[in-house]
Amino acid sequence: MNMLRYFIVITLLALLPATSQAKWWIFGQSENEISTKYLYLNGVSYDELGDKVTVYRETLENGQIVLRGKAATSSSAVGSVQVSSNNKESWEKARKSSDGSFEYSFRPEAGKTYVLFVKTIDTTGKSNDVDATRKEISISDQNITALVRQAIAELIAAYRAEDPARFMAMVSEDFAADPSVLDRAVRKDFSAFDNIDITYTINNVTAANGKIYTSFTFSRKLTSSRNGQTLRDMGASEFIFALGEKGPLVFSMKNPLLFGLSDASEVATGTVNSAENSAVIKIDSSGNVLIAPVNETYNGGGEDIWFHQIW
Repeated sequence: MNMLRYFIVITLLALLPATSQAKWWIFGQSENEISTKYLYLNGVSYDELGDKVTVYRETLENGQIVLRGKAATSSSAVGSVQVSSNNKESWEKARKSSDGSFEYSFRPEAGKTYVLFVKTIDTTGKSNDVDATRKEISISDQNITALVRQAIAELIAAYRAEDPARFMAMVSEDFAADPSVLDRAVRKDFSAFDNIDITYTINNVTAANGKIYTSFTFSRKLTSSRNGQTLRDMGASEFIFALGEKGPLVFSMKNPLLFGLSDASEVATGTVNSAENSAVIKIDSSGNVLIAPVNETYNGGGEDIWFHQIW
């Protein structure tokens, strides 16, 4: 019987075309794939930024560009992560943890362009598709943060005043989710909350493909209109603005949301990846005020399975 199996395997291999570019066939073992589970440039998703990016030097923490990610392989282990900021002329090792998480930073010069590549190497010496990680980064001294800060301040002012028309005037007609859904969700928020108070700090502003990517932290306090209880939460989130003749207009928002909590699944485009798992406010389909850790709220739990009602 063993001789018969051997004969069948040899026959099948012989039938493969001699000129084929097919991969080596290893029975019972698949090809090892190397990838990044996530990759962020100054807190903004690497994939969302597109091929060319403008970074505003005034927004850089400690004057540095920071690349953070997590590498993974399907069978072997991650050996090292290397980054080139000069179009592959030289490579530097990123700081890597045992779980594949890595970080690389450098201090850019204004008016200069940097071409980034990220190389992940496993313990067998195999690497990822390096060319797919190419990113061209230009450094600007322009003060764009003031425009973004003014836009966010206007959004918060309209939200606190419970003025939907004024709020939606700051939203792009090309809003990534349906603008009418956001309008409806904001109006529901006004029915659920009173005494809305939001403070925020901008962490980073980056421009690419006609969009402005803004990461920020926030602290929020409001009153439940059902029972008058004061609720508080805090977290980190992101806006993307479209920059037009009227200035920055909201193009998309991520969870945890500042606005439109009443229909978060339809309003938000994704969830911010954060090491912290802070509790954030949520409104369920019945208008109940709920609070839950960010990861449990938005990453796969049922509508109310993971929530803890706080009143």
